[in-house]
Amino acid sequence: MKQIEKWGLTKLHTEECFGFLKFVKEAMTSLPVSESDEPDGPSISSLSARSATGASPNLDAAMETFNEKFEQFDSSLKDSDENPASAKAAALDSQRDTTWREMNAYARAMTAHPTATIAAASAEVWKIFDKYGDPTSLAQSEESGVLHNLLADIEALDSDDKTQSGISPWYDKLAALQASFEEADQERAAIAGARTKGIVKQARQEAETAYRSLAQVVNASVIFNGEAPYSDFIDKVNGQMDRQGQISTRRDTINAKKKEEEEGDDRPTTE
Repeated sequence: MKQIEKWGLTKLHTEECFGFLKFVKEAMTSLPVSESDEPDGPSISSLSARSATGASPNLDAAMETFNEKFEQFDSSLKDSDENPASAKAAALDSQRDTTWREMNAYARAMTAHPTATIAAASAEVWKIFDKYGDPTSLAQSEESGVLHNLLADIEALDSDDKTQSGISPWYDKLAALQASFEEADQERAAIAGARTKGIVKQARQEAETAYRSLAQVVNASVIFNGEAPYSDFIDKVNGQMDRQGQISTRRDTINAKKKEEEEGDDRPTTE
């Protein structure tokens, strides 16, 4: 007998939770809905022309509640996106992207300098850029990590190489932009965090509760009416759970390995 599997939504990031619930909302079009004689009818009737076989007032109500709570969750996320620090961070991110591209082009061009000592020093700088690749297409947080390491490696270069290559003015500009971006990003995170702890957190919890209630009603309906009216919905939801679960597992594994590596440096050696 098919059933919607039990699965913990709380471990998902907020955006991941929203994405999963949005998938559920779209998949609901395959569930049966009661026919209505009311002029407007229930809002779920407008989602698609569906069969009434297997429908029930309890299922109708569960879908209505889920729709309502999902829309509230959606609205709370849109409100939280209106962050006054976001525009500042975005502008600084664009500036550091441009500076990285110019700095990268300069370092590469200088490897062909006609003066051998300058070309050799520039080659040392270029090795660092080649090592990290282009970070400008990455998410802002990932780009920050790459630029932090790139700048640290350039800072650690032999002083003669930095002087000969002429990279220092570019380094100073990118380092200043990186520091300004991180400050704006922290401000943005602080504002977003305060909002997430309030409106977004509550809206998410209510949407999760509405989803669990819907799943319980669907599973109970299978017992009374058989699998057929709900089979497609159950398969879609379980399949999405499996895909999202794999993503979460991979993230947990990466984080665990990273923590092990960080802690490993502090562990006493044994002889």
